[in-house]
Amino acid sequence: MDIELNTYLRNTAIRYTKIKERLKTQEVIRVGILVIDDKVFPYHSVIEELAKDSRFCVYIFVVPMITKSLEWISETMQRTFLNLKEKYANVFCVYDFDKKEYYEISHLMDIALFCNVYDVGVHPYYRVVNLSQKVLCVYVPYGFTGMLNYDFKGIILCLEYALFWRIYVENQKGLQATLQNPNINPNNVVAVGYTKMDTITRYHKIPSKRKKVIISPHHTMTDWKELQLSNFLTYSEFFLELPKLYPQIDFIFRPHPLVFEVLDKNPSLWNDTKENYLKKIEAIPNMSYHNADDYLDLFVQSDALIHDCGSYIAEYLYTDNPVCYMLRKDTYQHTFSSYGFEVLSHLYLAFCKENILAFIDEVVIGGKDTLCAKRINFAKEHIRFNLSSAGAALVENLKEEIFGERGGGINLPL
Repeated sequence: MDIELNTYLRNTAIRYTKIKERLKTQEVIRVGILVIDDKVFPYHSVIEELAKDSRFCVYIFVVPMITKSLEWISETMQRTFLNLKEKYANVFCVYDFDKKEYYEISHLMDIALFCNVYDVGVHPYYRVVNLSQKVLCVYVPYGFTGMLNYDFKGIILCLEYALFWRIYVENQKGLQATLQNPNINPNNVVAVGYTKMDTITRYHKIPSKRKKVIISPHHTMTDWKELQLSNFLTYSEFFLELPKLYPQIDFIFRPHPLVFEVLDKNPSLWNDTKENYLKKIEAIPNMSYHNADDYLDLFVQSDALIHDCGSYIAEYLYTDNPVCYMLRKDTYQHTFSSYGFEVLSHLYLAFCKENILAFIDEVVIGGKDTLCAKRINFAKEHIRFNLSSAGAALVENLKEEIFGERGGGINLPL
């Protein structure tokens, strides 16, 4: 480790210790959650648990991603603010569009919970590198850790990761992957489960005679050297043909939140527009567009998923439904880690249109889900750790670290 970096990390750890000591006797601990987009918000169950203890007060700060277009920033911040304001009391926007000013918020928090790990994407006020000098910084990954090689090169090995006071990962695999950053103290990483999926058990499937299939393409259509997942440019028109080929099935198009943002920035990639494409979907009787912040009910009500996203690889395994994962022949071999390939071995893989059609014909319609038992057993054993109680485990660990209190104990995966 570089001597200068080592000194910097050691001084950060010393500051964290002093902050933690102060919080032990503080009457109310202010927990600030920094969120860019409520569609990737992993703290609902954590907020519920914190609300049970009067020593904690939660504030939610909606933060702009400055690398995006002004239109995207405005729409995303307004939507996120309104959606979270419907659920929680203390929700604030940190940017004044009229004055074009950012609000400094470090003095309003004792603990900062991050939804975003990319410091370059936000104003300096909201970066880990700055807030780690003033408050306890906590991170919960927005996807399962270590399934993609990009997780290591683009996230885990970055400086921000080493600066977090605590990183709460989903299982032992995620913990082992995180510790591949040699600058991270092993005591700073705790496996508690996947908080984002805690509330999925509250939804119940409504019986229906019609099958529902979700289509979810990823946004990596430009030259992402380390992460090339998206097949949208290849299959965009094919997706619109599927409802006509299968009128007995309802198709729900739910793209990654950044798909249309990427296409708007790179119009030469596509011979269409968002507005026109969505009009085509609207004109198809058995197809709909879904972009709501909460997609857990959509998962529960569905019967299958066709996608090439990153986080959905594990998240959809919280249902018992079959998955068709679209792969790019030219990139998939170096896109996934060994852990990622292990998970993919429990999904149906598609390298072409014919593979997707076969999945619909044989698995969705024909009911020949040959991977069913293998997939469900794998999910129960390796994915759904601490199902419905990950948020409780996280808060329990916070209390133990700050107050020295031990609750019922956190289950750690074997």
